[in-house]
Amino acid sequence: ADDPDHSAAGFPTDCALCHEITDWNDGEFNHTFFDLSGGHAGVNCSQCHTGGVYEGTSDACYACHESDYEGADDPDHSAAGFPTDCALCHEITDWNDGEFNHTFFDLSGGHAAVDCSQCHIGGVYEGTSDVCYACHESDYEGADDPDHSAAGFPTDCTLCHDLSGWENSNFDHSFFDLWGGHAEVDCSQCHIGGVYEGTSSECYDCHFDDYNMADDPNHLGTAFPTDCTFCHDLSGWGEGEFTHWPPYFPITSGPHSDEWDQCTECHTNPQNFGEFDCLACHPHSNQNQMDGRHHWVPDYEYDSDACYACHPDGEVHK
Repeated sequence: ADDPDHSAAGFPTDCALCHEITDWNDGEFNHTFFDLSGGHAGVNCSQCHTGGVYEGTSDACYACHESDYEGADDPDHSAAGFPTDCALCHEITDWNDGEFNHTFFDLSGGHAAVDCSQCHIGGVYEGTSDVCYACHESDYEGADDPDHSAAGFPTDCTLCHDLSGWENSNFDHSFFDLWGGHAEVDCSQCHIGGVYEGTSSECYDCHFDDYNMADDPNHLGTAFPTDCTFCHDLSGWGEGEFTHWPPYFPITSGPHSDEWDQCTECHTNPQNFGEFDCLACHPHSNQNQMDGRHHWVPDYEYDSDACYACHPDGEVHK
């Protein structure tokens, strides 16, 4: 037998593997261990079994398609370090329409129409980084509004940008809510000198000039707390209002309503508004009179703290 040459090819001598007793000439080998379909269906045996050698023929793609792999230049498979398992990109139905499964890095949005060589520089495909900065270093370093590099912005572009468009960035600022008076503030007003990393969220760090210059009342001189939210809210800086009751003492209702004009009438120590004086006004200043009214009160003291302890709501006990 010479088509093929059974002896030279090392065919087994068990004729029943290919021939039936009904017809000697129509020999057919069971090739199910390597499916001969698609592009492999019409291939002559000698194209894979080179030199008529059938025994020990490799079933690895590269063994037959080495010349295709080494000759591929769009992209250059060999230089790029592509795997030699052709089935990763090609199907046996059509050799030319190779398609790589790129699901490990989604090619959508702005990445959809990018040429392979823009990410795989110099035709190198193996070991390509999936970190944004690896491809977008020039965009990051060239950004000046704001200056990403000088400001210490993170190099994970997805924190501000998405794949729908590079220009329309939107940073998630939910950790410090930008509403009210903060809504229209330019970034540079809080991030002085273009420094974004480590910016404080404390009111005073941005508003120290407002605090130090406030004179009605004098915040600095009277040692007001530097947490602006005690008196101010984001709807308007000018209309500061301290909530005195609750939890402290009712001065806009009850007996003390309309009995004062300035905070310093009760808070006589401008360095400490935690201190107060109940004895400097109305009949309280007359100790003899106060002692007489409280003769029935156990452990009575003529002292502001004692007054507050018994009259936290400002009402007279009868």
